[in-house]
Amino acid sequence: GKQLLEKSVDIKLRGLNLLQLAEFMKQVESGGPHVVVISRLYVRTRFNQHDQLDAEMTVSTFERGKAEKPKGPGGKPPRGEKS
Repeated sequence: GKQLLEKSVDIKLRGLNLLQLAEFMKQVESGGPHVVVISRLYVRTRFNQHDQLDAEMTVSTFERGKAEKPKGPGGKPPRGEKS
Protein backbone atom coordinates (compact mmCIF):
# COMPACT_ATOMS: atom_id res chain seq x y z
CA GLY A 1 0.00 0.00 0.00
CA LYS A 2 0.92 3.62 0.02
CA GLN A 3 2.85 5.17 2.85
CA LEU A 4 1.73 8.23 4.76
CA LEU A 5 4.29 11.01 4.86
CA GLU A 6 4.12 13.30 7.87
CA LYS A 7 4.90 16.99 7.60
CA SER A 8 5.03 18.96 10.81
CA VAL A 9 5.81 22.38 12.20
CA ASP A 10 6.55 23.52 15.76
CA ILE A 11 4.54 26.46 17.07
CA LYS A 12 5.15 28.54 20.21
CA LEU A 13 2.39 30.72 21.64
CA ARG A 14 2.95 33.14 24.53
CA GLY A 15 0.62 34.96 26.90
CA LEU A 16 -2.69 33.26 26.05
CA ASN A 17 -5.58 32.49 28.30
CA LEU A 18 -7.14 29.03 28.26
CA LEU A 19 -10.07 30.05 26.03
CA GLN A 20 -7.71 31.57 23.42
CA LEU A 21 -5.58 28.43 23.40
CA ALA A 22 -8.61 26.15 23.04
CA GLU A 23 -10.00 28.26 20.17
CA PHE A 24 -6.64 28.27 18.38
CA MET A 25 -6.35 24.49 18.66
CA LYS A 26 -9.91 24.03 17.38
CA GLN A 27 -9.20 26.24 14.35
CA VAL A 28 -5.97 24.38 13.56
CA GLU A 29 -7.59 20.96 13.58
CA SER A 30 -10.84 21.86 11.81
CA GLY A 31 -9.94 24.79 9.57
CA GLY A 32 -9.35 23.14 6.22
CA PRO A 33 -9.81 20.22 3.85
CA HIS A 34 -6.68 18.31 5.00
CA VAL A 35 -6.19 16.12 8.04
CA VAL A 36 -4.28 18.21 10.55
CA VAL A 37 -3.54 17.11 14.11
CA ILE A 38 -1.75 18.53 17.09
CA SER A 39 0.71 15.72 17.69
CA ARG A 40 2.53 17.26 20.69
CA LEU A 41 1.38 19.83 23.23
CA TYR A 42 3.17 21.36 26.21
CA VAL A 43 1.40 24.05 28.26
CA ARG A 44 2.62 25.95 31.31
CA THR A 45 1.54 29.01 33.25
CA ARG A 46 3.61 32.16 33.00
CA PHE A 47 5.96 32.71 35.92
CA ASN A 48 4.61 36.15 36.88
CA GLN A 49 1.05 35.89 35.44
CA HIS A 50 -0.63 32.67 36.47
CA ASP A 51 -3.77 33.38 34.43
CA GLN A 52 -1.66 33.47 31.25
CA LEU A 53 -0.30 30.41 29.44
CA ASP A 54 2.67 29.66 27.23
CA ALA A 55 2.17 26.74 24.86
CA GLU A 56 4.41 24.77 22.52
CA MET A 57 2.91 22.35 20.04
CA THR A 58 3.75 20.33 17.00
CA VAL A 59 1.13 20.47 14.27
CA SER A 60 1.24 17.62 11.75
CA THR A 61 -0.44 16.81 8.47
CA PHE A 62 -0.21 13.67 6.38
CA GLU A 63 -0.14 12.95 2.68
CA ARG A 64 0.02 9.74 0.73
CA GLY A 65 3.42 8.89 -0.66
CA LYS A 66 4.34 6.47 -3.38
CA ALA A 67 4.48 2.86 -2.33
CA GLU A 68 7.99 1.55 -1.97
CA LYS A 69 8.78 -1.70 -3.72
CA PRO A 70 10.05 -4.40 -1.37
CA LYS A 71 13.80 -4.76 -1.39
CA GLY A 72 15.77 -7.94 -1.10
CA PRO A 73 19.13 -8.50 0.59
CA GLY A 74 21.62 -5.70 0.06
CA GLY A 75 18.87 -3.16 -0.72
CA LYS A 76 18.27 -4.56 -4.20
CA PRO A 77 14.86 -5.48 -5.63
CA PRO A 78 13.94 -9.18 -5.48
CA ARG A 79 14.94 -11.28 -8.49
CA GLY A 80 12.99 -10.59 -11.63
CA GLU A 81 11.91 -7.05 -10.57
CA LYS A 82 13.32 -3.78 -11.77
CA SER A 83 13.92 -0.89 -9.40
